[in-house]
Amino acid sequence: MQWRSFLTAVLIVVSASRLVTAADLQSLVKQLESGAVDAQVSAAQSLGEMGPRAAAAVPALVKALGHDDLSLRLECVMSLGNISADAAKSVPALISVLSEKDPILQHAAIDALRMFGSDAKAALPQLRKLMASKDAAMNVAAAFAIEDISSEKADTAAAIPVLIAGLSQAPGIANDAVRGLTAVGPGATPALLVALSGQNNQVKIRAADALAAIGPGASGAAEALVAAVASADDDVSWHAMRALSAIEADPKAAIPAIAKKLGSAKPAVRTHAAAALADFGPAAVAAVDELAKLLKDSDEFVRLNAATALGSIGPGAKSAVPALAAAMDDKKGSVTIAATSALGQIGKHSVAPLLEKLKLPQFQQLVVTVLGQIGPDAAEAVPALVGLLNAKEAETRREVVLALAGIGPAAKVAVPELIKLMNDKDFAYRGAAAFSLGKIGSKEATTALKSALEAQDPLVRLASVWSLLQLEPDNDEYAKIAVPRLAAALSIDRPRVRLEAATALAKLGPKASGAVKELQKAISDESTEVRAEAIIALAEIGPASEPAVPDLIALIVSEDPSLRRPACFALGRIGAKAKDAVPALRRLMNSRIHHEQTVAAWALLQIAPDEETKKTAIPLMIVALQSSPRNDVRIEAAKTLGKIGKGSTEAADALKAAAKESDEAVRKAAEEALTKLK
Repeated sequence: MQWRSFLTAVLIVVSASRLVTAADLQSLVKQLESGAVDAQVSAAQSLGEMGPRAAAAVPALVKALGHDDLSLRLECVMSLGNISADAAKSVPALISVLSEKDPILQHAAIDALRMFGSDAKAALPQLRKLMASKDAAMNVAAAFAIEDISSEKADTAAAIPVLIAGLSQAPGIANDAVRGLTAVGPGATPALLVALSGQNNQVKIRAADALAAIGPGASGAAEALVAAVASADDDVSWHAMRALSAIEADPKAAIPAIAKKLGSAKPAVRTHAAAALADFGPAAVAAVDELAKLLKDSDEFVRLNAATALGSIGPGAKSAVPALAAAMDDKKGSVTIAATSALGQIGKHSVAPLLEKLKLPQFQQLVVTVLGQIGPDAAEAVPALVGLLNAKEAETRREVVLALAGIGPAAKVAVPELIKLMNDKDFAYRGAAAFSLGKIGSKEATTALKSALEAQDPLVRLASVWSLLQLEPDNDEYAKIAVPRLAAALSIDRPRVRLEAATALAKLGPKASGAVKELQKAISDESTEVRAEAIIALAEIGPASEPAVPDLIALIVSEDPSLRRPACFALGRIGAKAKDAVPALRRLMNSRIHHEQTVAAWALLQIAPDEETKKTAIPLMIVALQSSPRNDVRIEAAKTLGKIGKGSTEAADALKAAAKESDEAVRKAAEEALTKLK
């Protein structure tokens, strides 16, 4: 049923809506309560798109469920799911819809209830009945919802076979089955291994996809997936290869199995194998020689993916540098770009051949960009880059300036020339020069940058004040000038500018409180990087970011994990003023994804700590302290254990071990936390 996918898609629309005022909300509620049906449907839809920010509209939506018009009722059901607020009113209303005869309404209600997580436990008896119905789509939808709502082992045990059976159904149903098995997590692995060993190739593909979505928790599936890589069915092989990287399988077993496929007679198989190796990144170093050979393959896409994989491996692929340099002469532009980019990812070992290519006009702009991406390790390229500051092509000149910025302090010798460019007739050139001076960090540029604060062009003014902040980050005068300019820059039609503006605001922390409104808007930016940095900026601003709380709640109930985690962090930094986020955070703390549990628990401890949360949070913080690859996460875990771990032997032991760490910041955080436990 195609509409199933449509319903699911609609129900997760939460993060891209505009800022909502109280007047907007009141107007839509009024429209929902009166007027033509079409207007009511439109109002319900708009309220749903607001997500949790439309919590005040729940009573009106519940009331509208009694309307005769099916389309209005359907829209109200989906909107209640999107909003996921006021469970006392929403959940009973949605449960009543489960008894409807219309399957579309029933499915919509199931999906909506799923969005409430454990707050929808009252729906479990009805959902259990629906899971046993004769309708396969209904079975899977109900099982998926039960898995998200219930914490009972019996419910999980009953849901797994229903979801496994759903893998053999039509694509829409099968996709929900995969998502449901993903929600089950590692506990679904044994059943998925059985499905993976069956005869139905479509089921095997979907089982591999589910294992991939479960991720490292499904590491026990590595042997079966390695076997599936050897399948005669190319699609089964491809999905198994992707799953191996997703579950972080041991490269010693996975890489040789995938590398064998590089020798396939079929170009598509060679392409897929190279793409899978790219997913392994540096761990695929054993396949460098085979990938390098494929740079001369007869198929364009094989060459392209081989170059991409070598770039993903990074410095470990240094032996492929000559082959990649040769591939820059490929007849296909896509391969040239991929090979050049790969050389940039390999880093300092690539600088010499890139400098040779820099002498050729057709490669100049591309090579310049990549040298900037290599950064400080490309310091030997600085003289050549300075020589290109007078290149004929304006775009090349601008890229040279930005490349010097990427190299940073190691490009200090270029500072006098960049200062001269601050007087160039081309404002874009002046702006790039100002930005580069900030990145290089020479105080020699202070006078020139100060003079540009009142430049005619807004980008030049922006770049100048941004750079002055890099040179003197604690200068309150610069901060005062910078905040409104940086806030305005969040609307400029250049992603790089918006990103740097958000980053600068994050560095300013509480001093950037005047930019909260603009940062709220930036949460919906088309660029993922800008969105993430805007959330970080709101976090660094702290309690003054309170107006953004509804927007951040909308993000933590979205199905995008890249948004959920930073949004939780931001809410935690806002602290007690983010109390409206507590229900959503509690639901996320029941997630089967460990790092989501951890960040949700951490946020709750900052906002509204209670004994139950502390009890749940301690083991999560201990795991984060012991095993997180990120030191900032480990530091926060140590600090949190210092606040809540009194009386816990496990917390004390974990902190004592961390106090012996080589990283100074982690060690100090652990030592300070231990003093608080005494």
